[in-house]
Order: sequence, then structure tokens, then C-alpha cells
Amino acid sequence: MDGLRIRHGSSTVIFAHSDLELRDVESEEKLKTLGGISEFPLKPNARTPGWFSVDFGIWKFSMNVCVDYDDPLVAELIRDALDQLIPDTKYTPAASASLQWSSYESITFETILKNPRTLCNSYIFRKALIRKHFLATTVQTWLAKHPESILANTVPKTYLLECDYADYLDEALNESYELRDALGEGKSFILKPSMTDRGQGIRLFSTREELEGIFEEFDMDSEEEDGVMASQLRHFVVQEYISRPLLLQSVRPGRKFHIRAYIVAFGAIKVWVWSEMLALFAGQMYDPSTSDMGAHLTNTCLQDGPNKDENVLRFWSLPLSEEVLQGVFTQICQITGEIFMAAAAGQQMHFQVPLRDPWLMRPCLTRLRYLEWTFWWMRMSTSIFSKSIRYVSVKCS
Repeated sequence: MDGLRIRHGSSTVIFAHSDLELRDVESEEKLKTLGGISEFPLKPNARTPGWFSVDFGIWKFSMNVCVDYDDPLVAELIRDALDQLIPDTKYTPAASASLQWSSYESITFETILKNPRTLCNSYIFRKALIRKHFLATTVQTWLAKHPESILANTVPKTYLLECDYADYLDEALNESYELRDALGEGKSFILKPSMTDRGQGIRLFSTREELEGIFEEFDMDSEEEDGVMASQLRHFVVQEYISRPLLLQSVRPGRKFHIRAYIVAFGAIKVWVWSEMLALFAGQMYDPSTSDMGAHLTNTCLQDGPNKDENVLRFWSLPLSEEVLQGVFTQICQITGEIFMAAAAGQQMHFQVPLRDPWLMRPCLTRLRYLEWTFWWMRMSTSIFSKSIRYVSVKCS
């Protein structure tokens, strides 16, 4: 999205700061009321096509890029997008690339760290957001300090469970004593392996006996090549299951669905939530009493058949009022901002952002105004980072 804004000549450079008490940063307008925002609009330079000017410098967007993905379709889509957004794109090996857009395992972070102006499409430390048990810890730690957070009412009650084999379940439940006590209350729970995706290993249970059966099943499956190996999964999260979900009757009647949002985080730290979200429906009618996970899980990768594509709809096309849809989108933006704030401010070991934004340091160093701005940045950084404060801005586009 940055590239598209630059291409249209409507980009701004935003310096936004918030301390641990700031909540619900939704837009630039709200940030302006806090006195923490400055804007420098980019405008096309008529004398030199392809160049853009800003108050403190002029530069041309030309970049060496490394795209390394195992999936050729994904790699092709990335290259097409970069070719449209950057006037002069040259594809090179990672060692000489200014931008690495690759799978996490393919990114050469050694090169990134040696050159602070080099960019990549992933943070180095990100477990606080992408691993389920780390994410649960991130939320729990944040709520312990900020019980009024929006996360208190939007994240189901979550328990952590660490177990290798069914024989060790009693010991694991003794460690997770809150879950052990909750098992006798007649509630339904959903078990999710922390390290898996695509719906693998997810199970429903209500009693301790059912949970034991699940881990015994994992033990048996571990003998198969494509089975779920509990000894490798080890970390699980258990959540109270929402047994009465919202079901729409006019589209995909009687089926569960979830909303997939696309989010981009940049630098230290600005977050964008794309308004074009998707509603993904389950492949089967919802029945709370069935153990068939096809009725409970909405992952499209678990669905087969010619009508699979009908289970994916645009969020804004759902048969709900405009007020409701806009309210849901606003809430998603607020939750996103709070989650990133919780990770950046409370989980520095497992989510680390760079101390400075390379793009903001690019303009000509010899210009007086830039030197003045650098001095201001140094003074502000000294006071802000000494108090473990992170730069967070949530923008909805």
C-alpha cells in the first residue's frame, strides 16, 4: 500500500507516538489531536518524470529486489506488484538486494542487519503474534496490566497446555490447574496445537476423558506419516468454545464463518488494516453436537468439491446493515492496534521492531532541515525509548 500511495503522489511520512496508556489509535485525524503527527506530502516532479519531491529532499525510486518463494504463482504475483509500484525494479540475489521479499526461511537476516537501509517483508522476532501459545501469553500479560482493554471482551478465555504424550496429561493439567478445574463445569472447549496451521490437530471436547482420548489419538496418529505428532506439537492452547455463533440465513445458511483481515505492519511501528476483508464459511451446516470438524472449522483448505469457491464472500457483501459492517470493521482496527501494542510494548523478547524506520532516514543528509529533524528525532528517541515506549499508528485504508 505504501507503493501505491507513492505512485499516486499522495504519500505522507507520519511520526506518531503513544505510551502504554494510549488506546484505539484509529486514524491520522485522532493522532493530530494528540500533537504527535507531522506530514510531508510527496508530489510528482514535473521537470523529472519518475521522481518525487518532498520538503527535505528529492530522490528516485529505483531498487534491487530479491524475490524467493517456493510457490511460483506467489513469486509471480509479487513481481507483478513490485513492477507496478516501483518504476525501476532490478531482480538480484539476496546479497545485493535492497529489498528481500521472500518466505521467512529464505530471508538472509545477516545481510539485513549489516545494512540498516535494507528492507525485508518480515520482522526477525515475531513469535509473540504468530504462535498461538505466545499470542495467548501476549494477550494475558497485556490484560493483567490493562483490564479495561478491548481484548478483555473480544478474546475467549484461553488456557495454556504443555503435553508431549497422553501419559503425561495428568501432570500437564496440574500445571494448568485453571483448565483442570473448568473441565468439571459442563463447558465446551476447543484444543489448538500452537505450531500448526490449516486446521491441523484442532479438536473439541467437554470432559477430561474426552481430552485424554484426543491425546491417545495423537499418539496413534504419530505412527503414521501424515499424522499429528503430539511429541512434536507439545504446546497447545485451549479456549472456551463459542457454541452459539452468528449464522446467516440468506447466504450460506446455517454455516459458521470467520472474517479474514489483511494487515501490514511496517517499521517501528505503523500498522495498516485493509478494508477489503473476506468472509470464509464452513463446508458443512453447523451442528454443535457433531464431532465432524467440517461443521466447526471454516478453513477453506479443509474443503473439497465444486462449490468450494461459494464459501468465500466479500465482507462488505454480507447481508448486514452498513452500520453493523462499519462497526465490525472499526472494532477489527481497534483490536489490531491493541494486539500490536501488546506485543511491541510487553513482549520485547518475542516481537522486536527496529529502532528506526529506514525509509525515514533516506532523504539527503546534507540539507539543513533534515539535520534539524534528525536532532529532534534524537532528542525524542532518548526520552521515549528509555521508557520502553513504541511508535504505533493504526491506519485503515
